[in-house]
Amino acid sequence: MRNLLCLEMKEIRANKGEIIFEQGDIEDDPKMYFIHRGSVDIVFPREIRNNSEEIILSSLQEGMYFGEVSFLIDQPRLSSAKVRESSIIYSLSRSDFLRVIATDKAD
Repeated sequence: MRNLLCLEMKEIRANKGEIIFEQGDIEDDPKMYFIHRGSVDIVFPREIRNNSEEIILSSLQEGMYFGEVSFLIDQPRLSSAKVRESSIIYSLSRSDFLRVIATDKAD
């Protein structure tokens, strides 16, 4: 279990309006994200009469996480993640997580 403390998380400094991922994205190595500072909106884009609009599904704050569905089941992104205010976010890749789990089992 001690290897779980060695997970390699990458810091992301994101500005207001930046897109972390978009609905439908398929990643070779999906990531899960953890908000250290700031906030992120989970949005669902839709077209109405040739006009794009976003529906905010949830607004996430410090200490919350997102992107776990694609991370866990390796599926396309169900929604988009857009930075609401300047934020510090940490990402964890699925491959790093699985590597640490495999190493921990071997110990």
